[in-house]
Amino acid sequence: MEDNRSTLREAKQYTLIDVARLAGVSIATVSRVINDSDLVSDVARAKVVRSISRLKYVPNAHAVELGRSSRGISRGRSIRFVSTSHLPLK
Repeated sequence: MEDNRSTLREAKQYTLIDVARLAGVSIATVSRVINDSDLVSDVARAKVVRSISRLKYVPNAHAVELGRSSRGISRGRSIRFVSTSHLPLK
């Protein structure tokens, strides 16, 4: 009897890059389709949706969370700038 754990380990976790290659579009286009942007043609959207279905693509939860947290910075959160003008030049 085969060990189920080894079967699970062999399953490939597909990425946006894999979906983009199969669909023949850019990674940005795949991202726009996933995020339901209006900036994607119907033809490109159909290619991406078909590729996602064929690969059984599931977004990586860690990557999704990183994307959410990094967007917060561009939406008004400030990053402190530390001046180094008081340091001597080398």
